[in-house]
Amino acid sequence: MQARLKQIVQYILNSSNSELNGNKPIIDQLVKILCDTTELDIHPEIFIDNKFSATARGKAVSMITAAQCAEEFMRTQVFLRGVHQALQEQLEHKEHIRVLYAGTGPFGLLLLPLLPLFSPEKISVTLLDIHQESLDALQKVQHLLNVNDHIERIDCVDILQWQPQPDQTFDIIISETMKAMLDHEPQVSIFAHLSPWLAKDGCLVPESIRIDAWLTQQNRATYFGNVFTLNHESALQLSRQTEPSIQQALTIPSYPIDASSNLKFTTDITVYRQHKLSENQCSLNLPYRIREANPKPNSTLNCFYEFGVHPKFKFEFERLASFTEQCLPSANNQDLLNLPYLNRIWHKHHQQRHNKLPPHIQQQEWALDIKVFDILKLGLERAIQSLYQSDNPDQWAHCILEHNQGQVTGQQSQQLQDCVASYFAKDTDKIETIPSPLTKEQLNFWQQNGYLVIPKAITDQECQALLADICQHMQISLTEPESWYQHTASQHQIMVQLFDSPAQEHIRQKQSIKDIFAQLWQTNDLTPSYDRVSFNPPETNAWRFPGPVMHWDIKAFEAPLPFATQGLIYLTDTAENQGAFCCVPGFHREFDAWAQQLPEGKDPQQQDWDNFNVTPIAAQAGDLIIWHHALPHGSSPNRAQHPRIVQYLNMTPSSRAEF
Repeated sequence: MQARLKQIVQYILNSSNSELNGNKPIIDQLVKILCDTTELDIHPEIFIDNKFSATARGKAVSMITAAQCAEEFMRTQVFLRGVHQALQEQLEHKEHIRVLYAGTGPFGLLLLPLLPLFSPEKISVTLLDIHQESLDALQKVQHLLNVNDHIERIDCVDILQWQPQPDQTFDIIISETMKAMLDHEPQVSIFAHLSPWLAKDGCLVPESIRIDAWLTQQNRATYFGNVFTLNHESALQLSRQTEPSIQQALTIPSYPIDASSNLKFTTDITVYRQHKLSENQCSLNLPYRIREANPKPNSTLNCFYEFGVHPKFKFEFERLASFTEQCLPSANNQDLLNLPYLNRIWHKHHQQRHNKLPPHIQQQEWALDIKVFDILKLGLERAIQSLYQSDNPDQWAHCILEHNQGQVTGQQSQQLQDCVASYFAKDTDKIETIPSPLTKEQLNFWQQNGYLVIPKAITDQECQALLADICQHMQISLTEPESWYQHTASQHQIMVQLFDSPAQEHIRQKQSIKDIFAQLWQTNDLTPSYDRVSFNPPETNAWRFPGPVMHWDIKAFEAPLPFATQGLIYLTDTAENQGAFCCVPGFHREFDAWAQQLPEGKDPQQQDWDNFNVTPIAAQAGDLIIWHHALPHGSSPNRAQHPRIVQYLNMTPSSRAEF
């Protein structure tokens, strides 16, 4: 392992900047070697991060959380390359250098893998961490790398209380104890505390952490100032203050008040010289946004850093009157695409984001919203995403057209108009012939258990066609297990953002499936949901099931809960241990009484599921599973040999009375 670890480090150091994005498999190997060496499982099946330490100036993360940071492949590479160059440049004009590494975690990742490249006569190292278990693990890494002779001192200590030997200084001080926006963790206070012991020509790593402010509108971004830069100079200034203070006042630029505007704050990190991390390259660079801030042009944005147990930036500014303060358009308003209700949906969504939408409107119209999303071939997730990304109604109209090949058909238009009219009608008097494909035994099972498994709802050929679409979309092969775990931008947990494949659309339109839902809903007036698919591969040492675990997909936990269905189709034979769909049979009959006794303020989604009869449902490729939405349900870890792959499919009626 030692030789392989050295090879990996050299590979990272020798890679060109353009090659770093392709090095994730290399970083995965590095992390595996470190985990094997320290005997750490950094993705336990149940992980509750309760072993962090709360210091007076921020959160010192737990050993496991610190180790997980190593998996961020750009972060790991850029820090290693930056620290390596800092070591080299310090040694260009010095015979020997001292390095202080504060907050090592269990791997000492930013320094220890580099030490074999330098003799102990050249570098001596002091290691600090607040958690003894991290330092115990770190000793195993030291032994693996054979760098014990480099280590001058190891202290288990709150870094903010630590003191060096008298007159001791350090040529390099390394500490990566931060989150984006310098929130929660003590990076600012640690650099302020340690900077006085940096040698005159020494360097901090990271060299600088820069927080900048931007005004964004639609696709425009306007930079308007630096909120704060943490570097040696600013850290020294803070160290000299009895009560450290960070404040900044920036002028909001002029901008056209024709669309909603946001404030965005970025965190850019210079590790050393040219080695930098910028927006979205890792979790440290995630931007912070105040959406629909609508700040008053030419007014002042006041920025304050709040020190203490939960350090963070706070912002104060004067707002313009927001779009969300306008009255809601009526359901019959046809300002968007000459169709009713769409303009109302956009305004409802934006009012809700500002907590200004009356709750009763959300509750009364949510089922209609979902129905409209399905008619427009958006589905719930894509609809919500497009609403979030649209700063005005016209942008949302553009998103709708993008997902409908440039036009809403006459059939969709009529469906939508009928749906809205029916939903708001006081009475619906319809006589229709309802199909009855379900047997008496199946209906009895449904009434008792709240779910059904319908064998062979789609054929093997239809399964294979959709599986081919999924594999092409994910760029994987079902016969090559190593391809199942490659990162894809479209995958969220085990969910895959594929909505519009021809095979999906074919399955949605199958009359035999519609007839099953029609019998349960007792209406033929149904629209299929535009849901995504799911790919749940077997667990490995490097990949653990990320969820979703047991939950409900309902808005309000109130009794009586109106009837509704949910559904999926297995595209592969699925055993109970193969990441099968799980539910609590029969809970739909208990839900109303259970919901009425929920303690006030308790999140109903947070349950001890060991107290529930959670049952995995095995079935064959092509089988349709339908369940009552009152059943708690979820996926499960796949401990078999093959992936579990499904298409989600539901159908819902138009009229309000039937939801």
